[in-house]
Amino acid sequence: MALKLIRLKSGEDIITDILEDDGLGVKIKDPVVLMPMGDGRGNKVQMGMVPWLPFSDEPDYKISHDWIVLIVEPNDEIKDNWERIYGPGIIKPTTKILYS
Repeated sequence: MALKLIRLKSGEDIITDILEDDGLGVKIKDPVVLMPMGDGRGNKVQMGMVPWLPFSDEPDYKISHDWIVLIVEPNDEIKDNWERIYGPGIIKPTTKILYS
C-alpha cells in the first residue's frame, strides 16, 4: 500500500492508496476528499473524510498525470484516520508500553 495525499488541478486534496503508476497516470483505490468540518459553535475546525466520487460504486480510478499537481506523504493523523476506514482497522500505537 502506498497511501498518499494528491493535490489535483481542481484544487481538491485527496487521500488515496496508489496502486500503480504507468507513466500516463496513477491508478488509485478508495480515494477520499478532506473537508473542513466545524462543530457549529465556532470552535475548533476538524478535517473530515468524504468519498471522492460519492455516487460511484467503483473502488478504483485512474487519474491522468496532467491533472496531478503534486503527490506527498500525508501526516500520521490523516493516515491513521484513512486506515481506520479503509485499512485493516488496526492502528499501531505510537508510544511504547512499559511493563514492570
